[in-house]
Amino acid sequence: MALNDWLRRPQPKPSVPDGWIDDLSVQLKGGLTVEELVDYILVANQRGRQHEALIADVAAEFGLSNEDAELSVDRVGGGIVRAATGNRANCPNRAKDPIAWASFQRAITKR
Repeated sequence: MALNDWLRRPQPKPSVPDGWIDDLSVQLKGGLTVEELVDYILVANQRGRQHEALIADVAAEFGLSNEDAELSVDRVGGGIVRAATGNRANCPNRAKDPIAWASFQRAITKR
């Protein structure tokens, strides 16, 4: 089998381990959007906000648990890292990872 044929062969879809989910969205308090969450985190990072304080701020401002605030900050970083490649094929799945998707959109347009 030639290399190109081998690379193009159908790949099995990876399964999610038991007890895990592949949905990285969070429930924001009424009326707030993922874009507002992403912008809030980006601005706080640009201003040098300390991580622990940022988590507390995000949790309070957006009605999230500390765990979901941590996830939100992490996913914003994930979108930025993917955008840094300059490859639009690295764009996160909007339905399953909306925070990283929105962050990617912000970062890829600033390249």
